[in-house]
Amino acid sequence: LPFYKKIISNFEIDAIEKQIETEFNSPVTTSMGRFFDAVSSMLDCTHSSSFEGEAAIHLEMVADFDEKGQYDIKIDNKDGVYVIDDYHIFSQIFGEVLNGIPKSKISAKFHNTLTNIILRISQLIGKTYNIDKVALSGGVFQNNYLLGKCFDILKNNDFRVYSNFKVPVNDGGISLGQAYIAACRVLHSKKGC
Repeated sequence: LPFYKKIISNFEIDAIEKQIETEFNSPVTTSMGRFFDAVSSMLDCTHSSSFEGEAAIHLEMVADFDEKGQYDIKIDNKDGVYVIDDYHIFSQIFGEVLNGIPKSKISAKFHNTLTNIILRISQLIGKTYNIDKVALSGGVFQNNYLLGKCFDILKNNDFRVYSNFKVPVNDGGISLGQAYIAACRVLHSKKGC
């Protein structure tokens, strides 16, 4: 992408390319936040984050939510784990960036795509395990558009949807949950069970 020359040196580009080729220090992630980080950088919105969910918020701010399009998705079942082919999505976004499609359109299509992914994964898991409940939590759900759109599409597909209201959706809520579990374990062990 042309603007990368402004923010990253040729030496850094070479180092990144070698990391990708050798998979050195390139762990697999299950974080949707990293997906937002990558797309936000591809669209030249933000290249680093100073707080959790910042990239998701930036992408929400630039999105044209009149755009109803979305990117094609591929979901693979690898030994019972559903894996999204992110390369397939990134290549579509990359093509649109190079073709000069406005970032407002790309951002909206990215949001629509994620909503579709969440629905599809929920349907696949729901069918496999006979589950009709979905909890929406994590830093990306500070993005109100994504949260609202996921809430609506899941409810319209007969899921019972839950999200944080009294506790933050990000790491603060996770920490509180971890503290609660630890407290329950301590109380449980003191009862002699």
